[in-house]
Amino acid sequence: MQCPACASTNISDFFYKDKVPTLQNVRYTDKQSAMQCKCGELDLKVCQDCGMIHNFAFKSELITYDTSYENSQFESDIYKVYIKDLIALLRDRFQINQTKIIEIGCGNGKFLSQLIKATDSSGIGYDPSFKESLNGGGAEKIQHQSTNQEPNTSNHKSQTKSNLMSSSPNLTIKPKLYDASEKQCDIGLVACRHVIEHIQNPHIMLEGIYKSLESSPNALVFFETPRLEWILENDAFYDFFYEHCNYFTKSSLNALFSRSGFEVLEIVESFQGQYQFIFAKPRKKALYKDFLDSSVKSKDTLSHTLKSYKNVAIWGAGAKGVTIANEYDNICCAIDINPNKQNCFIPKSGLEILSPKQAFERYKIDYVLVMNPNYLDEITSTLQGYNVKIGSL
Repeated sequence: MQCPACASTNISDFFYKDKVPTLQNVRYTDKQSAMQCKCGELDLKVCQDCGMIHNFAFKSELITYDTSYENSQFESDIYKVYIKDLIALLRDRFQINQTKIIEIGCGNGKFLSQLIKATDSSGIGYDPSFKESLNGGGAEKIQHQSTNQEPNTSNHKSQTKSNLMSSSPNLTIKPKLYDASEKQCDIGLVACRHVIEHIQNPHIMLEGIYKSLESSPNALVFFETPRLEWILENDAFYDFFYEHCNYFTKSSLNALFSRSGFEVLEIVESFQGQYQFIFAKPRKKALYKDFLDSSVKSKDTLSHTLKSYKNVAIWGAGAKGVTIANEYDNICCAIDINPNKQNCFIPKSGLEILSPKQAFERYKIDYVLVMNPNYLDEITSTLQGYNVKIGSL
């Protein structure tokens, strides 16, 4: 048993309840259907290291988000002001302007529509429960996917207007799950509000988003989710329910994003402490990860260069020289101006170390590979008059 946020195994029991409705925001048109709704278990456990609470009895197959799901709060004037302030924060503080915005779990698209209008941007929204155009007109019926299914992208190119709805040239709503395999270019913002608490494995979700942003390394990633501290401080037992399999503290949210490849910029309380915002950006790949890929290419390039000559000598029998001498077998000798090293041999490869004069008298050297580029000019000057090509690491 492992914490979904920080991967700790220091887990303990918190709360258990069975036969709870699996969906809180589904509309039932008759009483009997409502009373026969799907039910599941709450087996909440708390991570003693980061504070996250997770429902370990959660089963995604009991959850289906379709056109019967309704959770919009835009009818409230207080909520409208809250959204207006959030948009101003993104635009003014984080400089979201004239860019491309993606919203994962966009619902009916109202937030995304207002955001792209206020920031003079374009937007793509993803949500399997999307059901009608923003202007209130009757949209065609759409086949939706549940959150426990992978989106079918095999016929993506043949999608019709019935499953790619748009209220303006700058806004597209795709009634499906976000597909992280679609590489996203020139993205300025990825927004995801009140979704991550519904995702059984949020680490996999965030890793997918991180990989999809390889071509948008400067994108801002903004998530909003309920704040566990507020629930506990206010004895809000009614805020533990099946739809939410994850409950995040500030520290657990920070741990999750950091573990998933993001640099956390800030986590702040919102909506009078009930919610929290996290702002992050893709963390640049560690140098050692880049090194593993690029060093293979560098090795191959050098090997190709050395094979282009008949008699190759390395200049410098220090640490770099010893490594290179043991990496490539088509080197005739090592050159070093240190007399204490001359007429000795390099460890393991047994390559002989010679003075410049000895080396050129003994071998018809046509290429000298300088081990330290700091000495390239000095060595080039020394070898003036020799018919030899010179290169360096």
